[in-house]
Amino acid sequence: MNEEILQSVLTEVLEGQKEEAISNGLLTKAVENISDRITGIEEKVSKLKITVPDPDLVPVNGLLKKHFQVIQGVIEAQPKEVRQIKQIVLFPIESHKLEFYKIVMGRFFKWATILIIALVIIFKIEHYLK
Repeated sequence: MNEEILQSVLTEVLEGQKEEAISNGLLTKAVENISDRITGIEEKVSKLKITVPDPDLVPVNGLLKKHFQVIQGVIEAQPKEVRQIKQIVLFPIESHKLEFYKIVMGRFFKWATILIIALVIIFKIEHYLK
């Protein structure tokens, strides 16, 4: 009895292995067939070259220029805000500080030097006259 059961189990396993070998062979052939098709498609795609003609932008440029002129006209037609500010500025505005200090300090030192020299001369003259 043991031998009969063993023999039947072994025959079933052997038949299963044969079926698996056949299905593996079929799967291998199918995979090879699909890979061949893929390489063929890749070759066709690599050989395929698409040339696109240069676009004609003359009408687009014309429209852009026309609308740009319209926009410029609208902007120029808008009223402009004019503000007049009257103020006394003791110190310069941010953009003119350097020029201000060059002029003011240059003149200040020049006149201060002239004043000091004049005072020294006046005192020397008074000293000699006494």
